Amino acid sequence: MHNKALALGWIAVSVLWVLYWIAMTASLGVEAIGELVASAGHPLLVGALCVSLPVGLFFIGMTAAWLRRIFSIGKA
Repeated sequence: MHNKALALGWIAVSVLWVLYWIAMTASLGVEAIGELVASAGHPLLVGALCVSLPVGLFFIGMTAAWLRRIFSIGKA
């Protein structure tokens, strides 16, 4: 049950993060977001990369585990 709650929490946070960026893009426009990223300091962009890389790897791992579980349930 703990893993299920953790996965649901992760999904909720991810959905809220995507909705936040959709709202930011809709209100500011794509050009303003591009300027915001371009004006950010180099350490901030490197920090964002260091945070996003493990998150991306975690997402890929969760997706692979989920697909593996789905396909193994059908065989049993």
